[in-house]
Amino acid sequence: MDILDSVKIPLRDNSNRGKINLIVFYILAVYTAIHFILGRFSDHTALLNGEIVEMQQPELWKVWAWTFFNVILNYTLVIVNCICFLMWMARAYANLKRTGQETESSVAMSVWSYFIPIVNLFYPYQIMKEI
Repeated sequence: MDILDSVKIPLRDNSNRGKINLIVFYILAVYTAIHFILGRFSDHTALLNGEIVEMQQPELWKVWAWTFFNVILNYTLVIVNCICFLMWMARAYANLKRTGQETESSVAMSVWSYFIPIVNLFYPYQIMKEI
């Protein structure tokens, strides 16, 4: 019997990370739906479709500033959602190891597998199957 086998590491609570991940995901989904619906009626869509031929410089500036703000907000929400998901998944995978189950990789690799090309096509699926 190894000395490390006799030491029991308690599981760490992952419910708060899961709740935060869901909240951020719902905010992103609602924001995307609202942006999609309101985007159909905006000046930007009419400008791109050629319905508005002439637009004064201040009005054009407002349209592009609003578009830039929405793009930045959308990307920020997506990045925060990805970070929250990866934090939840890393804790869940670490808890899997703490229960004593044999896992195929380390906790760090379970996160990095989402960023490595080619590996990210199949490895995250295997990790989620283990969880």
